[in-house]
Amino acid sequence: MKTEHATAARRLNAVSVKKLFGVFDHRIELNNEERITIIHGPNGFGKTAILQLVAGFFERRYSMLRNRPFESVSFEVSNLPPICVRQTRIRQNGDSSKPTLEIESGKNSWSTTSGLLGRLHSVDGSIEFFDNLRIPWLHQIDKNLWFDNQTGEQLDIEEVVDRYQEILHIRPQSDDTPEWLQKIQDSVQVYLIRANRLESPTHPDQQRMSRTRAYTPAPAVAMYAKELSERIQRVQTVYAGLSQTLDRSFPMRIMTKTDAEKLSLSEIKARFAALDQQRKELKEGGLLEREEEAGLENLPEPDESQRGVLTAYIDDMTQKLDVFRELHARIKLLCELLNSRFHYKQVRIDKRQGLVFQTDAGLELPPTSLSTGEQHEVVILYQLLFLTQPDSLVLIDEPEISLHVAWQQSFLKDIAQIAELSKIDFLIATHSPSIIDDRWDLTVELKGPQR
Repeated sequence: MKTEHATAARRLNAVSVKKLFGVFDHRIELNNEERITIIHGPNGFGKTAILQLVAGFFERRYSMLRNRPFESVSFEVSNLPPICVRQTRIRQNGDSSKPTLEIESGKNSWSTTSGLLGRLHSVDGSIEFFDNLRIPWLHQIDKNLWFDNQTGEQLDIEEVVDRYQEILHIRPQSDDTPEWLQKIQDSVQVYLIRANRLESPTHPDQQRMSRTRAYTPAPAVAMYAKELSERIQRVQTVYAGLSQTLDRSFPMRIMTKTDAEKLSLSEIKARFAALDQQRKELKEGGLLEREEEAGLENLPEPDESQRGVLTAYIDDMTQKLDVFRELHARIKLLCELLNSRFHYKQVRIDKRQGLVFQTDAGLELPPTSLSTGEQHEVVILYQLLFLTQPDSLVLIDEPEISLHVAWQQSFLKDIAQIAELSKIDFLIATHSPSIIDDRWDLTVELKGPQR
């Protein structure tokens, strides 16, 4: 859980791990110039584990570090001393071990053995959730061990709680991570996109569910289709509020506008044309109703005495329509990418429904009726365009899942557009040569020790 204090964004330059699973030494230098780095190698060499170590450290999910055996992992962040995390195991009762994390950066150091469990309370103050873990994809295989069908991982109780605390209705009581370390971790915003992404464990309704009921995961594609409509409505609320404010002050601004502030007649015509084009695109993108903000195509030729009124009107319209600029850019790219992939169907935007999928014959389709590959494409693009913050590091595990080879070959081109729009970095783990395509210059190969 990130702290509330603001920290200047920095970039991860490299990550190194020694004796991962007791065997592998890896170093990954990120291609920050092009913002895309690809990890590839045989199964079992640690591609997914490296992503999880990065996410676990910067998101302070220490169970993700404890449950992956390694000797040390180091992070090189721009303009900061190297950060080293060492893992040691203290033998207890002769046959068990408890991992300790020792974290150092410059002159600062800190160690922790207590996990999230020691700092937890359920919403009502009880701890009955340990006896009532009713998450359908988790199966208990030992006293303190569960198998996660979503990820194929074995999780102890600490990691179950760490990963699914929202579903279990629990929260950390406190965070004893020292401030110097929190600032380092908060300086790199990380977003992990797991291999299993079609079922989202972060559905808003989960917080209203009783602990005594089994949690049913919401299909991510349906959740995101609806969530987009909520984003549109929030921006339209801002638009409506700004419109009211500008309309109230319009007469006064007309009366006080000087000649120097008035646009020339040629500038007025050019600005009108640009506003008409912007308005047209917003209507096509589902952000403006057809009858809102009537066009100016048939406006009579303005004369000199009308320059002040028209200049004020243009300034107001520019401010109002600019409210939609960022959202519209992301929606436009999302639709372009999806419609270039889909066959015999297309996606459009409706401010009440969000993402709407329909066949070329005009038949609307529920999001869950899309093919698995189509759903993966929608989910991953939506997460990249709408759920990541600027200057963040996005970790993507196996983007090739369920994607046609042609879609895999287009993946890097797609995320390059997203990286340019959102200013985010990518660290990708893949098995697929088709994902890499002809960009082997962006790759880091994981190798094992010489035998």
